[in-house]
Amino acid sequence: MGKVTFVVEFEDGEEPTVNFNNTKILGGRLTAILVDDYRNAFFTDEETRTVRDALNYYEEAMFMDDDPEHAAIISKMELMTL
Repeated sequence: MGKVTFVVEFEDGEEPTVNFNNTKILGGRLTAILVDDYRNAFFTDEETRTVRDALNYYEEAMFMDDDPEHAAIISKMELMTL
């Protein structure tokens, strides 16, 4: 069974009432709800620099130039700062 994630922004106080028994979305059944701004959990700019510096230090210490796994980790970390 496939799952799709939607992020929908509502004006404060205009969020819809939903429940797991009756809410259908585009023919699918609602299985999870997050009532929060998911971006609150992202890294700050300073935290991003700290993590990037640590990963770069590790790369230099381990002589891992051009390691695709390291590049993938950096790329994922960058997405968490949007």
